[in-house]
Amino acid sequence: MIENSLRVLEYYRLLNILSHYAASPLGRSNCLSLKPLQELESIETEQRLVSEMKELLLTKGFIPLSSLLDLRPILRKADKKGIFLEPKEFLSIHNLVRISHQVKNWIREAGDLCPSLRDIVENIPACDILSKEIGKSITEDGGVSDRASPLLSSLRSQRITQRRVIEKKLNDILSSPEFSDNNLISVRDGRYVISIRTDKKGFIKGIVHGYSGTHSTCFIEPLAVVEENNYLVELTDREKEEEKKVLKRLTDLVSDFSSELLSCLEIMGRVDGLFARAEFSKAIKGISPILTSKKIIYFLDALNPILLSLYLESGKGDKAGNVEPVVPIEIRIDEQKNILIISGPNRGGKTVALKTIGLLTLMTQAGMHIPAKEGSILSIFNNILAEIGDDQDISAGLSTFSARLEHLKEIIDQTGENSLVILDELGTGTDPDEGTSLAMAILDYFSQKGSLSAISTHYQRLKRYGLINKKAQNASVEFDYEKGQPTFRLLTGMPGVSHAIEIAQDLGIKGEIIDKASTYLGKEKGRPDSVMEDLARMMEEIKVEKEEVTLAREEYELSKKRLEEEREKLVEQLNEMLVEKEHKAERLLAEARREFGEAIGYLKEKGATGQFEATQRYTRAKHDLMDAIVGIKEQNKSTNRVPITIGQRVFHKKSEKRGWVVGIDKGSSNAQIMIGNVKLTVDLSELIPEPELPAQKNGDKISEKQWSVSTPAMAKKELNLVGYTVADALPLVDRMIDQALVHGYNRVKIIHGMGSGTLKKAIREHLKENYYVKDFIPGGRDGGNDGITVVEL
Repeated sequence: MIENSLRVLEYYRLLNILSHYAASPLGRSNCLSLKPLQELESIETEQRLVSEMKELLLTKGFIPLSSLLDLRPILRKADKKGIFLEPKEFLSIHNLVRISHQVKNWIREAGDLCPSLRDIVENIPACDILSKEIGKSITEDGGVSDRASPLLSSLRSQRITQRRVIEKKLNDILSSPEFSDNNLISVRDGRYVISIRTDKKGFIKGIVHGYSGTHSTCFIEPLAVVEENNYLVELTDREKEEEKKVLKRLTDLVSDFSSELLSCLEIMGRVDGLFARAEFSKAIKGISPILTSKKIIYFLDALNPILLSLYLESGKGDKAGNVEPVVPIEIRIDEQKNILIISGPNRGGKTVALKTIGLLTLMTQAGMHIPAKEGSILSIFNNILAEIGDDQDISAGLSTFSARLEHLKEIIDQTGENSLVILDELGTGTDPDEGTSLAMAILDYFSQKGSLSAISTHYQRLKRYGLINKKAQNASVEFDYEKGQPTFRLLTGMPGVSHAIEIAQDLGIKGEIIDKASTYLGKEKGRPDSVMEDLARMMEEIKVEKEEVTLAREEYELSKKRLEEEREKLVEQLNEMLVEKEHKAERLLAEARREFGEAIGYLKEKGATGQFEATQRYTRAKHDLMDAIVGIKEQNKSTNRVPITIGQRVFHKKSEKRGWVVGIDKGSSNAQIMIGNVKLTVDLSELIPEPELPAQKNGDKISEKQWSVSTPAMAKKELNLVGYTVADALPLVDRMIDQALVHGYNRVKIIHGMGSGTLKKAIREHLKENYYVKDFIPGGRDGGNDGITVVEL
């Protein structure tokens, strides 16, 4: 990786943000030293370690690491001859060993959850001997313990005894009447003395060690305790010498364990670094992208990690900071389309989009989770090369065209098949035509090399290059025409418009200048960028319409699925109901047969005397059966198997004809259907929806008759059937009734004559079965002529 590329992509700024999530200086140092890796296996390992640490933090928490220090300076000091470590330095070493063991045991216990982490901490050296010696020799407050050596313990015991002897003698001296209670025993330069008034120092023979600031108090070591003080000083010196020996011995032991301690430091720094990466992932809701050997960058809902961190640090946009939430973008660059050209207005997010591509790729290869949606895919690059020279760069300045070419030359020389190239405002700083031509040639070179490239531009020729080059694709930062400002969303597949005048107006440029610029711009309508703007508007409208169609389609599919589920449920309920009714009917018939049998048996047994009782039993059984049948019919009537809807094709059971539902009465069970040209009002229970029509058996015929109005003769209100046979007459009756219905007649007359009465009886029985016959009157209204029948429809 070129150092300048890492710098302009703000990779080091990102590492600094990451380091704040570490618990110790060791972890911060580890974070700041992260470098992008290039081996797929190594990157997968790092990603897996961060995922395991994140899972461990979410389920079990972790051992506090904040007290860990970087002990490498102490270890270097321990290696020097003639120098020994201080007790507090030993405590730091002891703390390192202690926390290392705690972390090791903690991760061991969760080994199934984090096997890769367990493999790392298994390499932590034990250092038990060193830890035990430091714990025995150094106290928690940073002193040398009595247990450090037998001689040290003995010397300290003797010193305490000697001190008590001296204090007793001094108390005896001060108990004389010449001295007041204000005289005190103190220590000067390691020797016990008494403080007395200066005017009374002649009462005691001894050595003066000094006076108070006012010279009113004198500090005297009486001659009676000089020898005892000498012995006390000797014991003290011997104690200090023994302490030095203890510290020197421990220092040598630390030096012997130097490599193990360095290993502990390295592993604990790595563990804390993983801890920081996991905490950072939690904060940004990061994911581990899918890594592939195929050449592709596919980021779903990607966020710029630096902007996201600033947003999180600001408390998600406080009143003072007023930080806007980060807008996610979608990016795709692959072998088929290996050039991405981003255009659009200034301050619209073009450079942020480029940096997001570079930073997320660097994060992945450095073993960090990225702020994107699950399903994001990324290949591994040997080189990530960038040139970004705008005011968002740390090193912003007035770069000349030649200076940019120097960087470009370095990038071109480094670019290979497995490179990612990111260039901001390629071709600027010189004549637009020449700069554009040079930019297109450079992009062609990168494409032929097989690298993936992403650039930003305002040049129209580069936008057209993105439209006509099969390897290139356009993307634009969206502009809100109503608000007159960018939205920071990235729209793929379409070039953007710069909107320089709108941006200038938004920044407060004088209105007269804006108006003049708009006038100049108006004279050039039809220019390429105007066409681009119209295209952008049309594509946005198409996108909105497409979204609406997609939403409508989804709603339709959802409704269709819901209706199908309801239908299946109703069919299942119907089948269960039919089975239940079949069983009920069987029980009713069995009960009726039994009761009829009992009535017949009773009649046979009793003869004429039992006729009345038998008749009552028969009548009661018949009424029970009919009541039950009526109950089933009423239940059928109130239970629609499948909802009937207007416009649905149905089969009318009574007329045995098919038709269409044209209306449904609210609050009742009636519906209007059209059969041919006739509109009928029927009960919903008489209709069978078309999908539920019973399968036709061999020989069965379902009437599909259609009425014809083509023959005027069939529209008569009277039909003479005298001389016709029954077989010939009945079809003519049906035909006349059909024609009468079509013409709106509500009464017709049939002449069948008296004769033997066979034809008359057959016709009248037939009329009883016709659904459209409301009533019929033998012999007409006066009933005087039984050779005719008047039919009311």
